[in-house]
Amino acid sequence: GDASNLFEIRSPASAEMALQDLSSQMRAARSAILVGYGDDPAVPLAIRGADRTPWPDPMEPDSVLAQTWRKGVPILAQWEDDLVARSVIVVPLIDGDGNRLGLLVADRPLVTPFTEVDLAAAEAVATRHAANIDLSVLFAGLRERAGLGERERLAREMHDGIAQEMVALGFGID
Repeated sequence: GDASNLFEIRSPASAEMALQDLSSQMRAARSAILVGYGDDPAVPLAIRGADRTPWPDPMEPDSVLAQTWRKGVPILAQWEDDLVARSVIVVPLIDGDGNRLGLLVADRPLVTPFTEVDLAAAEAVATRHAANIDLSVLFAGLRERAGLGERERLAREMHDGIAQEMVALGFGID
């Protein structure tokens, strides 16, 4: 297909590849890639083991994801607010300029907690995939803006064309 189709596929695909890489490093019941730059909200780009993100929004101060979201610090945490207490890994995805572009999150029941070795492996996965995820999100944004620009241009052309024809028709009637 054309380039725009390639980028449509690539945005979630880069996040899916990161989660696939993570699953080859450790067993997780649920995992996700959340993307959000600066003050933008966290948007799930890929999720495994759940149909929506099970953790509270990282922008909520008491969220298990909040510390990593705000400070960019990888954490190994316990999360008690689910049906079953969970062990959670939260790792920042960092762009080329050193800014947080999102989070890699994984959890599993607390009876088999993650270890520091798992945390280090998750950090390595985040480091390997951050650039591709960043690039794919940027391309998706460019594609969206280009689409909006094209729609505005077509609307203007249609509007101008119709307006000119109406004026011509008005002159003709006169």
